[in-house]
Amino acid sequence: MSLSLQEKPSVLFGQIDHALLYVSRYRTVYIGRLGDIVKPSKACAMLAVSLEGELSILNNANAVIGRAKSILIPAETNANFDFHNALVAVYYLDFFGNDLWAFKRHSKKTLLENGQYIYSAMHFETELIKCFSDIYMNKPCGEDVYKSLMSIYCQDFPQHSNLDARIVLALKSILEEGRVDDDIQTLASSVCLSVPRFTQLFKQSTGTTVRRFKLWHRIYLISAQLSKGKSFTDAAIEAGFSDYAHFSRSFSEMGGVSPSSMFYRLKDIHIELFEPELNQI
Repeated sequence: MSLSLQEKPSVLFGQIDHALLYVSRYRTVYIGRLGDIVKPSKACAMLAVSLEGELSILNNANAVIGRAKSILIPAETNANFDFHNALVAVYYLDFFGNDLWAFKRHSKKTLLENGQYIYSAMHFETELIKCFSDIYMNKPCGEDVYKSLMSIYCQDFPQHSNLDARIVLALKSILEEGRVDDDIQTLASSVCLSVPRFTQLFKQSTGTTVRRFKLWHRIYLISAQLSKGKSFTDAAIEAGFSDYAHFSRSFSEMGGVSPSSMFYRLKDIHIELFEPELNQI
């Protein structure tokens, strides 16, 4: 009889118990333990890959309806997931849908009770587990992490030739020119669009709203400050949050977990930035 998730020892990782966070403006990788119940991100799709046992898919009553080593979860999915406090890699995917499209093509589709879909049992699941395990053991630089992940699936990227050039300009203004404080009217006017049309195109292009996109970018700014040794409170205020409580609520909404779950031992988490150019996403 196989051991339960709670009983199964972590033979591969032994006594290693740290967390890694690789952050860029476009993608984020977290490897560590997030406790048990995790909710989907409201900002972007996420890929969860267990490096130990299986992860559980829960229905609205929190009853287990499936288990898998890897689960691809589109943004705003109405479901919960039990990670069983396993060592897990959570890959927050790009806003343009390239990653989601590539992973979906190689996954098993599961219909939830509410009519939404999640995906599991990826064809290259073994390669992903090995990649994330190597990252966890060796702590490579962010550029190497990015290249390793791209080598697994980027050959399947669609070419978003229909991506509206005006939305790309707006994204660059937020991400690369620091215009995160601009309101929607200002952003829309800067690319010669009305607010309703800008809002519609933005959602179509990124899969999320302008508000949530900007919140996600503020969280990136906090991670950048934490990597330099700043406190949570100082980093949150500098990124535009009114206080730590405001940041905590936003982080839980955007990331699917509380900041205390991800940063439960700040001294044991390695945070690194990596910055691929916009034309590399």
